Amino acid sequence: GMHTLAAARAISGEGRVFAFEPFGPVRAFLERAIWINGFAKIVTVREAAVSDREGRRRLFLGTTCGHHSLFPLDAHETSPA
Repeated sequence: GMHTLAAARAISGEGRVFAFEPFGPVRAFLERAIWINGFAKIVTVREAAVSDREGRRRLFLGTTCGHHSLFPLDAHETSPA
């Protein structure tokens, strides 16, 4: 989801943007930012992570919004989800 607004601006209304944000509170924030910026008709947000494997995985939450990962982070940057 971090690059969603930039992608929506870059396509200049010619296409669609599909964003993936696995952490609910950040997804809600992203959807609000999309709406505020007038991109709601061209952006679709899914509450999911993207990987090369199917299944469910643990999400590691970074201390900074948008720095979450499917891979373990440094101990001082992690909060379990």
